[in-house]
Amino acid sequence: MPYMMTWYSGTAAPVTVPLEDVTPDGLLDAAANADLPCDWFTSAFLYRLLYHLTYQLLTRADAEVDMGDYGAFLVVPVVL
Repeated sequence: MPYMMTWYSGTAAPVTVPLEDVTPDGLLDAAANADLPCDWFTSAFLYRLLYHLTYQLLTRADAEVDMGDYGAFLVVPVVL
């Protein structure tokens, strides 16, 4: 199922990009398309973000994760 991922921070304009699937590769591709700094995506950051996103997507229609200084990520399913 395709998703849309929006990253937003208090200091920058929101950036929305496609997220093909909720996997490490899918998240890294979406982050690259959003021009997010690659040094953020350590293993711990990546798996913490994926854990919170997948848990929320299993229990709700969307997922929003606040990553502190890194901003927040909102993921919503794309209705085809």
